[in-house]
Amino acid sequence: MTALKKTLILRSPRSGRLERRTGAIPALLLAFVLTALLPLGARAQQLSTQDDGTLRGLADMRAAASYAAQAAVGQAQDEVHARLQRVLNCLEGKKGAEYRQAPAMDTPCHDEGAVNEFSEHSLNKLLVQRAIKLAAIAMTLDGFDSLHFTSQAVQAVLIEALRSS
Repeated sequence: MTALKKTLILRSPRSGRLERRTGAIPALLLAFVLTALLPLGARAQQLSTQDDGTLRGLADMRAAASYAAQAAVGQAQDEVHARLQRVLNCLEGKKGAEYRQAPAMDTPCHDEGAVNEFSEHSLNKLLVQRAIKLAAIAMTLDGFDSLHFTSQAVQAVLIEALRSS
């Protein structure tokens, strides 16, 4: 087995002093470490090769999840409805059926909406569609508790979508 010579400076567990140690690092150990780090590089390459649409969709999902979290802790029914409308606007985009322009609604979301950025049969698209349905139902509710619970459900679906991507 081939070995590489390496000089390390380590703190001695007995005396607490720094000591110089020269030893061999077996090639097998080196290969194991490099193999363990390889998936990180592959994942970074996968992320860098994703198209801009997917990245825009993920950004819109993050913004919508943030608005859903704000809706879940909202103090007034109008505030919760406004936050849920922002969720719908981020997820559906300007051409969506549930899109409503509200005054002073500056969102970091793109015009296309997250649902339109993913391929037809992707898990992200399915979960975004579920979040849209939940948020649309929540917009029809008047009870404060049911609004909060539905907002939490929207947030949970979006977080699950973000974790899976």
